[in-house]
Amino acid sequence: MEKSKKKTIYSVLMVIFLVIFIASAVYIGNYMINSRKQKAIYDQLKIGAADLTNNEDEYTNQVMAHYRALKDENPDFVGWIKAEGTNIDYPVMQTPEHNEFYLYRNFKKEDSINGSIFADLISTIYPPSDNILLHGHNMKDGSMFATMLRYRDESFYQEHPTIQFDTLDGLGTYQIISVFRVDVSINSPDFKYYNFGNAENAQEFEDYVKNVKALSYYDTGHTASYGDKLITLSTCEFNSENGRLVIVAKRIK
Repeated sequence: MEKSKKKTIYSVLMVIFLVIFIASAVYIGNYMINSRKQKAIYDQLKIGAADLTNNEDEYTNQVMAHYRALKDENPDFVGWIKAEGTNIDYPVMQTPEHNEFYLYRNFKKEDSINGSIFADLISTIYPPSDNILLHGHNMKDGSMFATMLRYRDESFYQEHPTIQFDTLDGLGTYQIISVFRVDVSINSPDFKYYNFGNAENAQEFEDYVKNVKALSYYDTGHTASYGDKLITLSTCEFNSENGRLVIVAKRIK
């Protein structure tokens, strides 16, 4: 009787483990299929480097023509974000009617766990607000904003101190001024970086810069003054449930 009972328990456990194994395999398989699909979609949206000229004026014209074509394809397209040394090289979206529309949708507006890089509605692109807040997922396959985490290493920042953020108004180069981590839980006392879009006065702008500089992992040697234009990149940081890694940069060109 005891032997039969143990055998039954063993059989039940084996079934449970088998179900877990199959479910995990299906999840991983679907995740990999989705990753490849999303990569293919975004690769198709990129302008081919081989098609670009070395002439600066012609280069700008070619890139802007490409952006206008993307705008025609999807009116929610507002710009392109790229950071050398990372996988960040994506269109930026914004939907006036729904702040998180692209949280789990790709450029084609299809459901996607990767989502898209999107501009928060606290920000305006045309004309640009004092700060443009960009959100992106920290994906396990290294896509979207996952490789932002490399900037926690000061030596990586030293080698890659700028971010490219272009809009239909022109190409833009941004100097990183701060890299930091905060907790965005409702009751967290951490600085609410995500509440800043436009400064009502110089003091409000300077307070924002002062706070993000104080939180930085390291001193970048750069700051910003009232009148400068900022971008703030935000992604999940999994050392805590509601952690966020944030990069703030100012436009220099």
